Amino acid sequence: MNYNSPIDLLAELEDILPGVAAEWRLDNSGSTSAGKSIHAIYGTFFYCLGRSQLTEQQAARVASFLNAAVAAGGDSENAASTVVLEHLSNNLKRTLRPYLSSDTKERIRNPSCGSHRRSSQAMRRR
Repeated sequence: MNYNSPIDLLAELEDILPGVAAEWRLDNSGSTSAGKSIHAIYGTFFYCLGRSQLTEQQAARVASFLNAAVAAGGDSENAASTVVLEHLSNNLKRTLRPYLSSDTKERIRNPSCGSHRRSSQAMRRR
């Protein structure tokens, strides 16, 4: 999940869930680069996700995207976990669960198992 720019991430999310880019533009009209952070883009995605009635195909694509973000680690995993997975409604959990990897499901059950915990453990070992 290496993107050349936050706009590339936004384009991928727009492909998965149409309307994300338009909502992001509304959220960021007149702002500086603050809205271009990966977490800000995931925030807009999460907002749109919560307002959507996902088709089975969209649910599979959203889950595949989240699975890849978790597997990638780093900023992608952190943004997916802290902005989306920790805050999924029960309805969205039921919709996405059949398509989520075990690692991604673990982030829903236990948000502390993500990159923050791994990095703090590594720091203690030093």
